[in-house]
Order: sequence, then C-alpha cells, then structure tokens
Amino acid sequence: LGEEYVPSHVPPTDARFVLIGPDDRAYWFGRTGANASVVEVSEVGWPDRILDDDFCTINNNDGDVITAGCKVPGGLLFFKRNSTWLVRQYGSAPINISYYYGCTAPFSIQITPDGCIFLSQQGKVCVYNGSITEIAENVKPELRAMSEASMNRVCSAYHEDIYLLAYDYRGQK
Repeated sequence: LGEEYVPSHVPPTDARFVLIGPDDRAYWFGRTGANASVVEVSEVGWPDRILDDDFCTINNNDGDVITAGCKVPGGLLFFKRNSTWLVRQYGSAPINISYYYGCTAPFSIQITPDGCIFLSQQGKVCVYNGSITEIAENVKPELRAMSEASMNRVCSAYHEDIYLLAYDYRGQK
C-alpha cells in the first residue's frame, strides 16, 4: 500500500448557500465576484472536503450571480437573476431551463408534490416540474414593483396545498 496526496480545500467561507445533492455531495454556491457562477462540489459523504478540481460553472461570464437553488427530482435546480439551470448529476453539463425566468427570492422556493414553486424576478409565482409554468394569475402589483433587495427578503411556506408568501409590501425594510 502506498499513499497519495489529494489536493483539497475547505468549503468557501463566502458561499451563501449549500445543498446536499442526491449523490450525497455538498454543493456550495452563492458567491460574489469572480466566483459568482461557480458551484464547488464536495467529495461523496464528505461535505467539508472539496477537491481542488471539483466544481462546475453555471453559465459562466454572463455577468450574473447564482441567487438560489434547490433539489428536484432529476437533479439540482440553480437560479440566476434571469435564468434557470438544471444539473442532473455531478460532472454533467448544466441544462438551461429558461433564459426568461430567474429567482432573486431564494427563500420563496418550496418543494411540493407538484414541483418546485418559486417567486420569479418579475414578481410572478411559478412552478418547475420539468418546465416552468406561471401559476398565479392574480399576483399583487407590488410584487412586480419590488426592488431586488426587497425580493431577497421574501420568504414562503407550503402547507396542505397552500403556498404562502410573506413580504414587505412597502419595500422599505
């Protein structure tokens, strides 16, 4: 038996989010600057150990940051301000789901029996279940007029087939 040095590092301290994927890997994302489109991926079963070459990019160099993500049947869904991407498994190329719908309200995301419900950057309530569909016709006008900072503070809950959003309708807090 011999030894082998495997270069690795600890998770990034500036990552805003982490998801545990269906493959038992931790996916660290939500950074700013040059790493805004980077998702760092841990070893299987070791969420705090990232090999130096274990990462993927979500539409790198588009000037946009990864703003949210969630685990869905079939992989991991990553949101940017103006687009949505699906990563089926570690090592696979991200698949663009939409260049129209993004999400800047990461805490609006809820996994339901019907799919992943989220508030889009346009203030529209949508569901992803293989494709994205708008599901709320009578959305209050103040949702569409919210600033990005206000959208970042929207939160939600899902209980007994009801999706609830909590938000500051004045957009001042």
